[in-house]
Amino acid sequence: MDDNITDNPSNIKDVDASNFMAEVIEKSKEKPVIVDFWAPWCAPCKQLAPVLEKAVSNVNDKISLTKINIDENQSIAGQLQIQSIPTVYAFYQGQVADGFQGNLPESEVNEFVKKVINLAGPGQEVEELIVSLNNSLEQMDWDNAKSFANEVLKIDNVNKNALAGLIEAEIGSKRFDKAKEIVNSLNDDLKNDKILLAAVDKIEISEKAFLASSEIEPLKQKLKDNPNDLKLSLDLAVALFGGGNIMEAYEILLSSIEKDSEWNEQAARKQLLAFFQTDGLNSEHSKIARRKLSSILFS
Repeated sequence: MDDNITDNPSNIKDVDASNFMAEVIEKSKEKPVIVDFWAPWCAPCKQLAPVLEKAVSNVNDKISLTKINIDENQSIAGQLQIQSIPTVYAFYQGQVADGFQGNLPESEVNEFVKKVINLAGPGQEVEELIVSLNNSLEQMDWDNAKSFANEVLKIDNVNKNALAGLIEAEIGSKRFDKAKEIVNSLNDDLKNDKILLAAVDKIEISEKAFLASSEIEPLKQKLKDNPNDLKLSLDLAVALFGGGNIMEAYEILLSSIEKDSEWNEQAARKQLLAFFQTDGLNSEHSKIARRKLSSILFS
């Protein structure tokens, strides 16, 4: 490692006791600051430095890297109890929030930097992308939704809203196998998150409805001949929903609930609520059907 590196990005700099408070403690109140403790005689330090600098330079506006030569700044090293080098600490909100010791592979350094960035939350760019993602989902613009979701995941690969949005976009595109692949790639913590659980539930409901959609006309004819057959009504509602005839599916289920709300352990009501979750509670179709459902149940 050279003592003076002149071509570093603006978010990478050498720090000493005179500016430690300003460059580390105070700046960490605005965004995370990584501190690399090193010494000129330390071979692992020289191996780690360019890897760490590369990872940080790729995210110039989200994080800072400061480098402290412990030979020249023993008071700082003593205060922070640095006992071996390289030691890397991440400061956020004026305090040590994470860190590691020793030389790590590049992949692990990159993951560490991503984790430190996430200390400050998603950031304005991610928030704007999530808004665009949600708007695309509401408009059933599946291609744009996938694009926005993938842009978020490039920045934050465990963003729950983006993962759920990507799953919903694949469902909307009738790519159920792809949606299942995304789910299978998630770790257990993500799979059990309520946002992603809701998205996962939609896969089975939507796939079942889509497969049934080819039976719409035969079911309509059967129901015409047997208008009080609530099982046929339920099957037709599922088929209609899968074919994109959402309001028609809702009307059939609402009619069934009016006829016999307790039939088959409230099967029509349960199916309607499941469709609300898949369609979105705030979709126009769902709002209309929910008002009608309330009128039926509480009249």
